[in-house]
Amino acid sequence: IVGPEAFRIYLEAKLSSQTASSPLEPKANLQLVVDSVQTEQIVSALKKSRTVIEAAALLGLPRTTLNHRMRKLKIEPFQY
Repeated sequence: IVGPEAFRIYLEAKLSSQTASSPLEPKANLQLVVDSVQTEQIVSALKKSRTVIEAAALLGLPRTTLNHRMRKLKIEPFQY
């Protein structure tokens, strides 16, 4: 579980690295950070579990929500 302070520090680091490489709008940078964090969390859960259902339970999400996010982020569950 990530607390608010750790998340703020992570966001600031990601945003500063993104703005250094590309001058996108802040909203676009924030979406990149959110997508990056979600991808890291989903991949980690998939590596720790045997099925998408177990990964969803680890993340505290319904399976349908996890499937939707994996499609959005182009994550293939079988590669992990």
